[in-house]
Amino acid sequence: MVNLVISCGKIGSGSARRNYDSMLLGFKTQLKLNQTQRQQLARHAGVARHAYNWGQGLCLGILSHNSNCSLEEKIKFPTAIDLHKWLNKLVKPENPWSARSF
Repeated sequence: MVNLVISCGKIGSGSARRNYDSMLLGFKTQLKLNQTQRQQLARHAGVARHAYNWGQGLCLGILSHNSNCSLEEKIKFPTAIDLHKWLNKLVKPENPWSARSF
């Protein structure tokens, strides 16, 4: 069972701020997943974690390189679009399980 909480807090002005009965504070939604959906959700989370860790490692490597070099040798940080393109070209062919997840 997965609990998903979406907070939609609204803050009004004046007296509406003190009147909590008229404020929408949030929704609480529970997902009822079967076994296949649970496995698919876990697979998606694993691939997303792998992509995040890969991008973070790349950026930390650039930071480390830039801290120990001159101004001319510094590497610019890649944009999100660059990271996405590199992930598709370099990482996915090496890890075929990531392509099967989607």
